[in-house]
Amino acid sequence: MERPVQSSIAMSLIGLAVFAAPAFAQSGATSGVEQFMTVPSEVAGPLEPGADTATEGRASDASLVSVRYREKHDRPAIRIGREVTVLESARYRPRRESSHRASSYGGSTQLHAGFFDPDGDPDRGFLLGFRMGPKVDEHVQLGLGLDWRHKSTSYTELIGTGTGPGGEEIEIRRELSRSTSDWVPLQLFTELNAGSDMGVIPYFGAAGGYQWLGISGDDFNDGSIFETTFGGWGWQAWGGVAFPLGPRSRVNAEVFVNDAELHRDSVDASTGEEVRETVSMDGIGMRFGLSWGFF
Repeated sequence: MERPVQSSIAMSLIGLAVFAAPAFAQSGATSGVEQFMTVPSEVAGPLEPGADTATEGRASDASLVSVRYREKHDRPAIRIGREVTVLESARYRPRRESSHRASSYGGSTQLHAGFFDPDGDPDRGFLLGFRMGPKVDEHVQLGLGLDWRHKSTSYTELIGTGTGPGGEEIEIRRELSRSTSDWVPLQLFTELNAGSDMGVIPYFGAAGGYQWLGISGDDFNDGSIFETTFGGWGWQAWGGVAFPLGPRSRVNAEVFVNDAELHRDSVDASTGEEVRETVSMDGIGMRFGLSWGFF
């Protein structure tokens, strides 16, 4: 009677090992350390030295029972005698990183130089400026732009000529008046481009903001000095092409138009009435520059 009881207990423990194997496999998988489950020696008999690949117990004279959990991706196995049964169990699998990630577009900065020619102004003024801001996607950039256009004018009269050393003719002039103007538009802009995978990249932009015009002049005939500042809201629009130098730099050329009417309030010296003086800054210009950043 004793042998059937022992056999029944041994089979019950083997069944328990089969159902407990998934839990042991999962715990072993997450820790990455080998786990073992062995039938107790009271039923399986005294432990005997075995191979270094498993912990073994003798259930009877004819069968060996061994349950082993290997490394974290292996299935648990029960070996009875010389037969090995592989058990299905929950296995740990590391979560895969998504191959599609949202792109980080960063932003770009542009430095440029050029000229601006207001309507009716006979002299063009030299222009410097920059634009910078973040890119909301591959084709759209938002940001802030600032330009500075300077122009200097001098009026003189010829009062004589002479001959210098080497026969060079020298003109003698008297300066009658001198004036300078500085135009500064500060604007928020939006720019659209065709993408960075083209050899020649067209782009278009629009901007709006506040503009200042500072004028100063000296009349040397009567010694008077004039200095004032005009201001007002205006807008710009431009179109151009960019030529990539590398993945993060490009040169560009663009044509732009400006529309603004700048003003100031003053008092008429002859009547004492308050008047508004205006200056039109409508015109056209060109800018040539270098851009760099993340496109």
